[in-house]
Amino acid sequence: MIDEEMINLDKKSDDFLFINRDDSEKIIAAILTLVKDKLPPYLKMPSYRYTNYDTYEKKGVLGVERLNTIFAGTLNPPVNKNRKRNLVI
Repeated sequence: MIDEEMINLDKKSDDFLFINRDDSEKIIAAILTLVKDKLPPYLKMPSYRYTNYDTYEKKGVLGVERLNTIFAGTLNPPVNKNRKRNLVI
């Protein structure tokens, strides 16, 4: 609420998206679907590199510590352990 007026979430906007979810696992799944599947074609770039998210808590089911772990494991490209590295000395 702003100045005791409800925010109209029905308006179309290019910079704001509100998705109503009640379950924490569904919230995380919705964010991952957006970042992995929906936003890249819309933005015409790999959005996972430029996406920020805000959360109101540090710990907990939707806290930044858990979300960072989930998003890093899902969105970061896999590491090729057999890749040769060139060392510059």
